Amino acid sequence: MFERPQEISVEETMSDAQRRNWAWRRWTARGIDEFVGTLVVFGVVMSIGAFMSDSSESSVVEEVMALVALVLILLALPLSIFASSVQYALFGGTFGKWICGVRVSDEQGKKLSRWGFFWRDIKVLVHGEWLRLWVLALIGNVIQYNRIVAGKPASYEASSPFRARPTREGRWYDILLVLLVFVLGIVQFVLVQIMYA
Repeated sequence: MFERPQEISVEETMSDAQRRNWAWRRWTARGIDEFVGTLVVFGVVMSIGAFMSDSSESSVVEEVMALVALVLILLALPLSIFASSVQYALFGGTFGKWICGVRVSDEQGKKLSRWGFFWRDIKVLVHGEWLRLWVLALIGNVIQYNRIVAGKPASYEASSPFRARPTREGRWYDILLVLLVFVLGIVQFVLVQIMYA
């Protein structure tokens, strides 16, 4: 009966160059958040490995470590969503979003509820990153990039009451952020190789 008025997205008010920078900034914020999650998992695995290496036979230790690593891999996605939600509840944003100048809020610009941010993260994971399954995640991120550059909200925000908004501007700032996430990606790759070596 009553239709919800069509909201103007943040992306529609930006120039083409601003939308491209905004898409990269959002991707960079997510990359930094994933790097922080990798550091936590790496720290846990290495701590357990150090504790286990002081005990009994090495073949038993290796089997236990392999099992722990598998469990942590299976729990990594739910734990990262939970950790992001806790960061948002405590600080109003995640570490990556803070560094990149991205703020997530409702349509009126107010802070989301704890569960609101949790459900947003679930939607990002499913609709935006396609469960972070290697090539599918890349395709999902390219689709989101193209939507934002075209002036549309990301698909996980299109029919949702939440929006990501920029809090800072600056072309050099955006370039440095993208370089930072590529460096962190290389470090993350090395840490994963060490963890599973």
